[in-house]
Amino acid sequence: MARRRVERSKNQMDLLAYAAEHKSARDELLALLTIGKNDSAAWRGLIATPPGSMLETVVSCFKDRTNIPLELPFFAALSFISSHLLEAGAYVDFAGQKVKPDLWTILLAESGAGKTFATSSVKKAMGIETTFPECVSGAAFIESMEDRNNSLWIRDEFGQFLKLLETQQGAEIKDYLLRVFSGETLERKTKKGLVKVDDPALAILGMTVLDTFSDCINAESLLDGFAQRFSYVIAHKDETRKMIDFPVFDLRGYRERIRSEWDKIKNMDIHKAYSMDDDAMDAFKTSFRLLATDDIPESFFRRIMFKGVKYALVYHILNGNQSDTLTRQDFAWSGRVSWLHMRDAAELLKCHVSSDLERTLQNVEQVCERLVARNERVTPRRIVQGVRAIKTVAEAKAALAIVAEGWNDRACA
Repeated sequence: MARRRVERSKNQMDLLAYAAEHKSARDELLALLTIGKNDSAAWRGLIATPPGSMLETVVSCFKDRTNIPLELPFFAALSFISSHLLEAGAYVDFAGQKVKPDLWTILLAESGAGKTFATSSVKKAMGIETTFPECVSGAAFIESMEDRNNSLWIRDEFGQFLKLLETQQGAEIKDYLLRVFSGETLERKTKKGLVKVDDPALAILGMTVLDTFSDCINAESLLDGFAQRFSYVIAHKDETRKMIDFPVFDLRGYRERIRSEWDKIKNMDIHKAYSMDDDAMDAFKTSFRLLATDDIPESFFRRIMFKGVKYALVYHILNGNQSDTLTRQDFAWSGRVSWLHMRDAAELLKCHVSSDLERTLQNVEQVCERLVARNERVTPRRIVQGVRAIKTVAEAKAALAIVAEGWNDRACA
């Protein structure tokens, strides 16, 4: 425990220093510190579950027959639908940008919470047979992309995989993933000749243990461009569904219903290009404004809301809409998923770093207020003297830079 506290303290100061040097990181940090928590007793995902949809059947199945956190089958189903659309070549014309439904999602839950079981059960119920294969090298990855472009990569222990990407061994795969996310052509010379993948895209569903995630990826990585390409989902236990009441997870009966509803989706005509009318764009803007506040930076929201465009297409199909034009309703549903991702991104950073960091920043702010009230100058040395957690002038400068960003232009700038 003592060692873990020391590591957390070091991570906190490393994060302060990193954020002090990078405006975008300060924006992300302030965003995650200012988002509140959901206090509702009901399962939060109900707000993003259309009544009568296949998604509702999936959720009902796991609610009635297991004590598995419902976020796990919920986002697994959304990922499978997104990969179906991706494989069909569908995209959204969003303000002149070609947005593919390539969702990158990381599910975090306790060890033994049923991450693998939930995902594999939904996959089996939907009758999905093939997905992107496991890859441990850059060569294997690009060869798999050549064979399985526009598919879904399901990977367990994703935290360890992210940790691997920060090493020399994994740097090549990370570079390829960055290019895939941007849709840049992949090229590599192999013994077989030149491997080339044009217009690459990949949906990703990663699963990992929440408690050990901070050992795999530090806070600085959570704030950098690569880690922010993923959407995070934290699946907590449902205290109303006790383990003792579910000695066996018997999904029989529900599997047939899920498969039947999925077959209807598969038989729909999927268009290549989906447009947005003025009403849909207005709905997107409305969701954006409802979620945004003066305390949350623009960069944070744009990243989350852009993913909402992809979810809008998923909900369009999920609700059985055959039109090639996205609707206001589609964006109303996607905005709710964006809200879930924002809440979990906030909680994730708080779990690993920001609880201690937030207290430290609050202490810095209080010292600033006292000094200003006495008409005394705010300096890094006064912060070191007044805040026990800050040991050096460099740390104090970093903390002051962050506090100044979120302090509404008060005297601590």
